[in-house]
Amino acid sequence: MRIPFDLCVLMCLLWFNTLSVCSIEMTKTVLQSSNINKSFKDPIVVPVLKDISFSVDQGEFVAVTGKSGCGKSTLLYILSTMDTDYEGDLRIDGDLMRGKTEAELARIRNEKIGFVFNFITCSTNSQS
Repeated sequence: MRIPFDLCVLMCLLWFNTLSVCSIEMTKTVLQSSNINKSFKDPIVVPVLKDISFSVDQGEFVAVTGKSGCGKSTLLYILSTMDTDYEGDLRIDGDLMRGKTEAELARIRNEKIGFVFNFITCSTNSQS
């Protein structure tokens, strides 16, 4: 099930290996989240993400944008396998990420996930 990203940050892109050798248009789901839930507990339980379900097919680009504090970075951390403390299922190339060791997740990040960070840097380097 696809959802529009009402949730959606800055302009973060997830790009998975998208080269295709054949000319026949075949879609392959490379990222799938099913009922992702995330809460922070300090000192009370604060739900941040609730029932996030969507999929990204090979060749698609996804932008995550939205207001400050709406959960964009939290979602991206989960999708990037950097945060493993959530409820629900995350699949990358059909493989379930739950239960994988940190070494296995690091290998998956290295081989399958590209990160584009958006940092604003101000330079006060003036030359006279």
